Amino acid sequence: MATQPVREWSPITDASGAPRYHVFSKEIQRSTLDNRGYRYIRLPNNLEALLISDPATDKAAAALDVGVGHLNDPDDMPGCAHFCEHLLFMGTDEFPSENEYSEFIATHGGSTNAYTSAYNTNYYFSVSHSSLVPALHRFSAFFKNPRFNESCTAREILAVDSEHKKNLQNDTWRMFQLSKELSRKDHVWRKFGSGNKESLLAVGKVLEKQAAKQLLASQGKQNQFGMELEVPSRSLAPSPTPSQRSGVTLQEDDGGVAGRETRRRLVEWWEKHYCASRMKLVILGRESLDELTDMAVKSFSPVPDRHLPPLPLYDESPFGDEHQGVVAYAKTIMDFKALEIVWTIPWLAPHYQVKPGNFLSHFLGHEGPGSLHAYLRNKGWITYLSAGPSTGAPGFEFFKVTVVLTKEGFENHVEVLRSIYSYLSLFRNASSAELKAAQDEIIKLSAIAFRYKEKASSVSSYASRLAERAGNPWSRDKLLSAMTVTEEWDEPFVRNLLEKKLVPERGRVMIMAREGWEEVQLLDESGENKTPRAWKKEPWYGTEYLLRRIPDDVLKEAPNQIEALALPRRNAFIPDNLDVEKKDIAEPLKRPLKIRETASSTLWYKKDDQFWVPKAQVCLKITSPLSTITPTHNVATRLFVDLVRDELTEYSYDAELAGLSYEVTNQAEGISLVVAGYNDKLNVLLKVVLEKIRNLEVKEDRFAVLKEQVRQEYVNFAMEQPYHSSDYYARYLLAPLAWTPEEKLSELAASNHILQLPVPNQNDVNSALTYYVDVGDIADARIRSVLSLFAHIANEPAFNQLRTVEQLGYTVSSSVWGSTGSIGWRLVIQSERTPAYLENRVDEFLYANLRPMLERMSDDEFDQKRRGLIQKKLEKHKNLSDETNTFWIHIISGYDDFMRRANDAKILETVSRQEVLDLFMRYIHPASRTRSKLSIHMQSQVVPSPKFSLTASNALIATLQSRGLGEAETEFREFSATEPPVSDVKQFWEKHLKAKPGLSQQVTHDLFGTIDTLAKTHPSEADVNDGERLGDDVQYIRDIAHFKAGLGVSKAATPVEIYSDFDARL
Repeated sequence: MATQPVREWSPITDASGAPRYHVFSKEIQRSTLDNRGYRYIRLPNNLEALLISDPATDKAAAALDVGVGHLNDPDDMPGCAHFCEHLLFMGTDEFPSENEYSEFIATHGGSTNAYTSAYNTNYYFSVSHSSLVPALHRFSAFFKNPRFNESCTAREILAVDSEHKKNLQNDTWRMFQLSKELSRKDHVWRKFGSGNKESLLAVGKVLEKQAAKQLLASQGKQNQFGMELEVPSRSLAPSPTPSQRSGVTLQEDDGGVAGRETRRRLVEWWEKHYCASRMKLVILGRESLDELTDMAVKSFSPVPDRHLPPLPLYDESPFGDEHQGVVAYAKTIMDFKALEIVWTIPWLAPHYQVKPGNFLSHFLGHEGPGSLHAYLRNKGWITYLSAGPSTGAPGFEFFKVTVVLTKEGFENHVEVLRSIYSYLSLFRNASSAELKAAQDEIIKLSAIAFRYKEKASSVSSYASRLAERAGNPWSRDKLLSAMTVTEEWDEPFVRNLLEKKLVPERGRVMIMAREGWEEVQLLDESGENKTPRAWKKEPWYGTEYLLRRIPDDVLKEAPNQIEALALPRRNAFIPDNLDVEKKDIAEPLKRPLKIRETASSTLWYKKDDQFWVPKAQVCLKITSPLSTITPTHNVATRLFVDLVRDELTEYSYDAELAGLSYEVTNQAEGISLVVAGYNDKLNVLLKVVLEKIRNLEVKEDRFAVLKEQVRQEYVNFAMEQPYHSSDYYARYLLAPLAWTPEEKLSELAASNHILQLPVPNQNDVNSALTYYVDVGDIADARIRSVLSLFAHIANEPAFNQLRTVEQLGYTVSSSVWGSTGSIGWRLVIQSERTPAYLENRVDEFLYANLRPMLERMSDDEFDQKRRGLIQKKLEKHKNLSDETNTFWIHIISGYDDFMRRANDAKILETVSRQEVLDLFMRYIHPASRTRSKLSIHMQSQVVPSPKFSLTASNALIATLQSRGLGEAETEFREFSATEPPVSDVKQFWEKHLKAKPGLSQQVTHDLFGTIDTLAKTHPSEADVNDGERLGDDVQYIRDIAHFKAGLGVSKAATPVEIYSDFDARL
C-alpha cells in the first residue's frame, strides 16, 4: 500500500470551523543545544510567522521583514523604500504620537532598529519579556495603519539626507555606488538606494515647476525667459490624484508643495508594495507556542493582503558586454590600495544544500600553505585577501575576490591579477576526487558547527536574521540550519560556475587607491601606447574613476605556471573528541575561582556549568610597563603583535576553519591573548601561539610591509567620521595614555572645558560634538546605579528631541562612559551645524526638556523605567563567550567586581526619582556650579555658502520687479523657501537671465552684487545661530599636553573583594 505524503500545511480552525491559521507540519531542525520551541505558521492574510518559545529568556523580541527594497524604488524617486522605513515609524492610527513606539520600548529595557537593503526592508525590536504583548500591539500597527505623518515629512527627508551626507566620505559606500554605476542602464541594480534630499524631492520639484508655469499662464503672463521646465527623462507619469495644495513653503513641516507630493507618492508606493503575503514575521518570548501564536494571529492578521503577485526574480545579469573584461580605476578617500574582481553568478540561495559560493570561497579565500593568499603575501604584494559570494538580489548575485595591496603590489597589480587567474586555472583543473574530498570536509565541519551552535548574544538580531532568511527559497523545516549546514555535492553545477562564470573575460576588475596614480602604469598602457587619462565622476558620491578594456593577453586563459600554488591540504584541526563532562549542579557559579596566585601571576578558572558545550576560552594578559611608556614603545608593541599574527597566518587558518580562533593585541599595560574554540585541539593552537610570542624572528621584508600598514592606519584616522574623532579626543583627555599617569576629569571641580579641533578630512561637510560630564568614581556603586538610571531615562528623549524633532544630524546618541576611577554621561552628535550651535542645543535640551520631564514624571512612569533598567541589568549570559568576556573585563579592570550588575540591580530597587533629579542638577545641569564638563568640538573645514534668508528673498523680488525682471517670481519663491545657499541663488538667476534675450552681462553682475548685499543685510537665522557664542565660563584647551599635565591622578582600581579559592574542588 502506497504511503500518503505528509501535508506541509495543516489548518487550525476556530469554533465555527473557519481557519485561524495554518501550521507547517514538519519539525524545524535545530541544534542539540537549542532547547527552545519553534512553530511556523501562515495567517489568513498569507503572512508567514516563526514563533520561538524560550522560557528562560529575559528579553523578548520580534522582527518583520518585507520583501521589498530599494530595487523597487520608482525610477524617478531614488530612496523611496529607505524613506518609507523612516516615515513609517512616525505614528499610527492607534498610537498617533510619533515617538510612542520608541519611548515604550526604551522605557521597558529594549531597543529598536530597521534597515533597507536592495531587496528587503527589516524592522525589529527587543523588550523586557513581560512587555511583549503591548510592544507587539504598537509594532504591528505600523503595518496596518501607519499615518506617514505629514508634519514629519520634511524632518525625515532631512534625516535620510543627513544619513547620506554621513556616508559621502566613506569609501565603502562610494565604491558600492560606483559598482552600480558600472552596470547596465536598463537594470534595476543601477539604482541609487539610500536616497537624499534631491532624489526624494525631485518628483515634487517637477510638480512645483508645472504649478508655477500654470500659475503664470492663468495670470495672463508669458514666460519671457523662453525656457522649458526640466523634467527628468525617466520620470513616471503623474499619479491620478496629485497634491492640490500650493503656496506653502518647504520650510513647513510637511515639506511644502514638493514635500507633499513626495509623501503622496510614498503612500501610493507603500500601498502598491507593502503586502502581508510579502512579509515574514518572527516573535520570540517566554510564553508558550500557543500563546505566541495567539499574539501573532491577533496583532498581524489585520495586516492588509493586497493579493499582489510575488516579486519577480531579477535573473538577468546587471553586467552588459561593456562591463565585462574591463578594469575600473577609482580614487579613494582613505589611504589604501586594493584590487577587486567581481563576477555575476546565478542566485545561489536555491542551492543552499550545496552552498557553491562557500565551496568556491574555501579554495580562493584559503590562507594556508600553497594558497593564493600565501603566494601573494610572500611576494610582498598584499596584506589581506577575501573571496566569496556577495549579495545581489533574488535572481543573481556576485562573486568577489578582493586583495589589499602593498605599494609594491600596486605597482605590480597586473601580476597580482595574473596570479589570481592562475589560481583559478589550477582550481578548474582539480580532479573530481580532490573537489569531493574538500566538500566532504566542509560538510563535516558544518555539521559540527550547527550541532554545537549556541544562542545568539542579541535576541533582536537573531529574530531579524531569521525574518530575513524566511524569504529565501529554503524548506521551512531547515530555516535554522540552512545557513550553516552543507549537506550535498553537485559537481556539475560547481564546474559550470568555474568554467563558464568565473573566467577572466566575464569579470570586472576594480583597482582602488588614493594616490600614486602618476607612478603606476595602467593595464592597457605599455611603452608609448598611453591613452589620456580622462577621469569621470560618479554622480551621487563624486568618486573619480577611469574605465578601460583589459588587454587580451591578460585575459587569455593559460595553465597555471606558478609552482608555489597548490590546493588546500587536509585540515588537521578538525576536532575528534567532542565529549562534554556534564555534572549535576544546584546552580551555576556566579564568578570564576582564583585557584593560583604568585608574585608574578594569577590564575582564574571557571567551569562551563550552564552551556555544556565542548568548547573553552583561554584569556591571557602579559603585563609589561615598557609596552606604552613612550610613543616609540607603543608603536613597537603594536608592530610586535602584528608580526606575530602575520607569522601565524598560514598555520592558524585551518584552525579557524575548524572552529578555533586566537586574538593577540596590544593594550595599555601589555599584550592580550585570547584563544577560543573546541577543547580537543585548543591546547595545540595555544602552545604554538605562545611559542611564537616567545621566539618571534623578525623578518625585514614583512616588518617593512606591516610598518607601512600601520602608517596607513594612523593616516586614515584623520578620514574617520567626525563623531568618531570627537569621541576619541574625549577619551584621550579622560583616560591614561601611553606615556602619561592616570588622569581623570573627576579631579576637576566646576569646570567647563572645550577642545576645538578641525575635522582632518577637508572635504567632510559634517562637524561633531562630544559632550561629557563627569559624575564620580566608577567604584561608587550608588553613584554608578543612579547615573545608569538617569542615562536610561534620558536616552530616548535626547534622540527624539535632538535628532527627530530638531534634525541636528543623523548620528545622535547618549550613554554612560566609565573608566578606571571615573564615570560620567556622554552625548555625541554629528551634524552640518557648527559644534557651538550643537552645544547650545544640548544645553537647551537639558534646561527645557530633561529637567521638566524629570520634575513632572509620575511615580508609575518612573517605576516603569526603573523596572526596565533592572531587567536589563539582570539579563543572563546567552553563551560561553558572553560569560567569559564579562568575567575577563572585570579581571583586567582590576576591580574583580563579578557581581556588579546584580548588586546594581538591588541598589536600583531603592533609587528614587528625587535622587535621579538631584544627581542631574548637581552634576549634569548647565546651571550647576559643581559640574565638571568637557566638550570636544570637531569643526568641518568646508566653509558653507551663507544661506539666503526669506527676508532677503522678498527684498530681492521687490528689487527685480522694480527693474522689470520679476517674471520668475513664483518659481523663485518656491526655490528660496528652504533658504538655499547664496551661491545657489546666483546660479538660479544666472540660468534665467541667460535665457532672456537682450540682457547684458552687466545686468547679471549688478544683480549678483545686490544678492550679496541683501544676504549680508538680512542674514539667515540659521547662520546667525550657527555663529552663537558660548558662555563666559568656558575654558578653552589651547595646549593638550599642558591640560593633561595639570590633572590630578584618579583613584586606582582595587578589588571589591579579595578572593582565594586555592582549595576549591574543580
